[in-house]
Amino acid sequence: GDAIGLYNGSGFNELTTSGSGGTATFTGTVVGTPQTCAIFPYSVAKTVSSVTLPASYVWKENDAPTPMYAAYSASGLEFKHLGGLVKVSVSGIPAESREFVVTADKDICGDYSLVEEGGYKVIKSAGSAANNSVKFTFETPASDMIFYVPVPVGSYKFTVSLNDAGGNELWKFAGSSSNDVTRNRLV
Repeated sequence: GDAIGLYNGSGFNELTTSGSGGTATFTGTVVGTPQTCAIFPYSVAKTVSSVTLPASYVWKENDAPTPMYAAYSASGLEFKHLGGLVKVSVSGIPAESREFVVTADKDICGDYSLVEEGGYKVIKSAGSAANNSVKFTFETPASDMIFYVPVPVGSYKFTVSLNDAGGNELWKFAGSSSNDVTRNRLV
């Protein structure tokens, strides 16, 4: 079910996988001629020079939805991370929990332009806090859960919380130190 977007000159064509495992083959129909780039996951592809990070996700175990970019080549696609990934492990989750929320002191969702940095394309936080929360929803929590949050390059202070189905806060933790997020890094 993973999907990449392959740019065809006027938009992105979706190529998807079937099955699971460490190796995958993406299949689909490309209308037009593949060119410029491919973006993973397909759902974040906006243009050849921008992506949109979602404000909400449905939590899946071991899912790290970090956006990646590959320059198009007829011989293959080599994807590189556009930002970093924040890993939050939570133990002792109350049974009535239905959402996990990460809030930062800067934007961590919304539209981002791709910029060159160190020979790679990256996305960077604009610095405002208008789009600074990301929510993960789930039906029945496990006692211990791990959340992977894709984050643009930047320095952040994070607050995390667990809420019930009505959005009422059950638990909250505010970090006191800054976290430097760089491309291709798990924090």
